[in-house]
Amino acid sequence: MANGHRSETKTGKDLLLEVLGKENGVGAFYIYGDNEKEKAELEKTLADASLADGVHESNYLVVADVRKVRAEKLSAMLKHTPMFAERRIMVIHCAEKMDRDQRRELNLYLAHCVHDCLLLVLVNSPHTRRDETLTSDKRFVLVECK
Repeated sequence: MANGHRSETKTGKDLLLEVLGKENGVGAFYIYGDNEKEKAELEKTLADASLADGVHESNYLVVADVRKVRAEKLSAMLKHTPMFAERRIMVIHCAEKMDRDQRRELNLYLAHCVHDCLLLVLVNSPHTRRDETLTSDKRFVLVECK
């Protein structure tokens, strides 16, 4: 990963291992940019790499549209314990549409996150710029898909 941009030579497994091996142990990607195809491919690659590492599909939670999930439900999903696996995957789509309460819950999770979750937060086009309020504290691996 160079300058916050996706490296063409790194596989999903490489990116996953990079995140899981970080000193702080946070497994969180913030994926943004205007290339929707590349974002979808990266999501699938990271999920497949996690599933190959023994994450059972029942631990794969997807929030297709964050507007349809109340902040309390989002919080509960973030804190959910994996079942029959060491890790779980949570994908949040439409992150640019999170309201204040949802952002608060996500920030609380990131401040005290557990080490058993791979979190993918995706921003849909045309909202291609990253959200400084969520990404300024370096808890995410930033991936810009151009």
